Amino acid sequence: MGPILNGAISVAIVSSVNPAEAALPFELVPKVTAGEPVTAYSWRDSLGGSSDAAAWKLDIDVPGNLTVTLEVTDASGYHGVATLALSVRPALSIAVSSPLAQVDTGLPVPFFINVTGGVPPLRASWIPAGGGSGGNATWSTDGNYSEAVSFSQTGPAWILVHVSDDLGDATSANQRVAEAVSPGALALATNGSVAEVGWPLGVALAVNQGAPPFRWSFSSSLPLVGAAEALGVFPSDGMYRWNVSFAFPGTAILNLTTTDSVGSLLTASTTVVVEPPLSIRLATPGLEPSAPFQLSLNVSGGLPPYAYQFRLSDGETVDGSEAAAGIVSIYFDPPPDANYSVEVRVIDELGQSSVSTEFLRVAGPTPSVSDPPTSDLSTYAGVAVLTGMLLLAALYVYRRFSPAPGASPTPEHSALPTVRRLMRQSQIIDRETLLLLCEEAGESPEAAQAALQILIRTSEVSSEPGPAHDEVLRWKGRGPPGTPGEVSP
Repeated sequence: MGPILNGAISVAIVSSVNPAEAALPFELVPKVTAGEPVTAYSWRDSLGGSSDAAAWKLDIDVPGNLTVTLEVTDASGYHGVATLALSVRPALSIAVSSPLAQVDTGLPVPFFINVTGGVPPLRASWIPAGGGSGGNATWSTDGNYSEAVSFSQTGPAWILVHVSDDLGDATSANQRVAEAVSPGALALATNGSVAEVGWPLGVALAVNQGAPPFRWSFSSSLPLVGAAEALGVFPSDGMYRWNVSFAFPGTAILNLTTTDSVGSLLTASTTVVVEPPLSIRLATPGLEPSAPFQLSLNVSGGLPPYAYQFRLSDGETVDGSEAAAGIVSIYFDPPPDANYSVEVRVIDELGQSSVSTEFLRVAGPTPSVSDPPTSDLSTYAGVAVLTGMLLLAALYVYRRFSPAPGASPTPEHSALPTVRRLMRQSQIIDRETLLLLCEEAGESPEAAQAALQILIRTSEVSSEPGPAHDEVLRWKGRGPPGTPGEVSP
């Protein structure tokens, strides 16, 4: 409010501050224009205070609005009156806090300065105890401000904050805000540098220090079997383990990245060579009863060394081991005109096994090329005998692989419909992929292997070497009526 004139007197009130600050003294002085000297001053305020001094010093404890009135009298008895409205702000105060219980050394981390009261502009500065990176700021009003600081030492993390206002009032706070720790380290390892398609591989991760929790992501350069987790959270540092299984052979690069609660990013990786699944192929080069009979086993894929066992139908067994993939041959002397089955089982270093069975018919001695020529009738008789032997062999195969009426089907017969369906759908497929599909369909690898051998022997499926040293299977079509595992129309 402006001066109030009374006679020849003009009066105004001048304050040293406006707004004022609670508990901070300030002074009011009169500005008087009069023809005669002023003989009396009368001050009063809206809080009930008063003074008759020429200048009035006030110290208001309670923030709010204040009205001051001044009345003056000069020597001639004239009076003049003036009023002034003042704002009194709360006293300046600060509080320091942090949203984090742990922080990483060397990384900027947030903290809060809550400022109340004071007369803006407000100027702030802060430094971390024990070394690090501080800062400063100027604010146009009080409020809660987020700033950043970094610490150079591990242990309790303290911050010294200083804030001053436009009236020169100042306050400080030395506050412990968190525990400073090392940014941490990762170590990713597997339980071997070589894995096998479809076989579980153990993965271990060591998380050392850092500020938990840790958000993590995992990836592999080779496709994995199943829905392996790619994202997650580790609640604390320590050792974490899980298994992965690869869908294809090759070189797999495993990568794991963690981000801790203050944004520290760490990455670890390792490399694994993934071998094809264990595959075996049993071959019978010839049937010569006058010489030792040879069986050849071709082992590929898997993880060497390999342990193997040949089991013959007469009870004879041959055990051995091989340090690397390749061909193993055994020799035995079967009696002529004998039916033989040979089963071979191979187990690799990881414990994965594969079984193959061959069914053999050993013919009797063939006529010598030096024998005298026979009559036409004897020639026809020989052809008839040979044809009969072939029919008997076919009947034996049928009876050997077909379940007896009313009996439960053997595992290889149970797997035949599945193997036949998958071959018919695929037309061309490698053995390893076919066995994986059979396993996903619920068939055991042993039963699927045995069923596949039956389809090969009945010429429904052909087998030939592939371009990458694998075995390519081709669907030839359904065998003749009465083929084992089929229902004759």
